[in-house]
Amino acid sequence: MMADRVSAMKYRCAVFDFFGVISDEVAPPWLAGLFPAERVKQIRDTLFVAADRGDISQDELFAQLTALTGVTHADLLAEWNKRAKVDPAMVALIRGLRGKCRLGLLTNAAGPFVRSIIDAHALEPLFDAVIVSAEVRMAKPEPAIFRAMLDKLGVTAGDAVMIDDNPDNIAAAAALGMHTILFRSCAQLERELGISAP
Repeated sequence: MMADRVSAMKYRCAVFDFFGVISDEVAPPWLAGLFPAERVKQIRDTLFVAADRGDISQDELFAQLTALTGVTHADLLAEWNKRAKVDPAMVALIRGLRGKCRLGLLTNAAGPFVRSIIDAHALEPLFDAVIVSAEVRMAKPEPAIFRAMLDKLGVTAGDAVMIDDNPDNIAAAAALGMHTILFRSCAQLERELGISAP
């Protein structure tokens, strides 16, 4: 078990992204199955940014996606839930870090959907702080949301590492003085966190 193998960690605090790190991506691959890349980018840069920032509700997001795609709210939610596969290896890694460093979850998402996944997998107790972008009306890569997480964790930027699969978010965290890891796999993350077997 990961919890038995963790004997060292480079950082006093680790902040994790959710989609693309702990869970599979949901909206981007779903959109990519329906639209060409340019249109996907346009939808993500408008509708999804608005939903991530809490400027529109999840219901409003789904209503607009239904209008664009013809997929009903219920079918859309069912498809997204199917795609939201939490990686057990990542959960084990995070569980193994409990008590060895401060842990944060910082995700860009509309609140109800991501909260339902977090609750279904009992993930919130693994973290010392959880911030969902829509709930605080700001989103990565805005500097303020990283500062909000650091404040909740009670650490400085230099004490923390941001783990994210989005290079823009990594760049923004680094600009604040956070350590960063561009996530590719659980094994790569374990190496870069400096986790070693006793």
